[in-house]
Amino acid sequence: MILGGDIDSLIDFFSFTVWIFYGMSMAAVIILRKTSPNLARPYKVPIFIPVIVLVVSVYLVFAPIIENPKIEYIYSIVFMLCKYPLPVQKILSMSTSGFQFQVEP
Repeated sequence: MILGGDIDSLIDFFSFTVWIFYGMSMAAVIILRKTSPNLARPYKVPIFIPVIVLVVSVYLVFAPIIENPKIEYIYSIVFMLCKYPLPVQKILSMSTSGFQFQVEP
């Protein structure tokens, strides 16, 4: 289990979770590069770097699950997904209380 484990399992599950976020970040870079090619950027990396990091992150997420499947990997994913309703709920409560949430293009 995550709470009752040792430091090695904590490091394993933390790195599993971090590589999911790295992969999502690189996917966002690739998607933004394709959908908005003329968008002003502070710096621009060659497209092969996000592609390589995305491939590595997909490997580092799925390799532990395939090699040594544990229920704790599912706990880690569920824990990450439980976080997402909170900001949406806060934004909706702000908009109903008179605060207007606007996104600048």
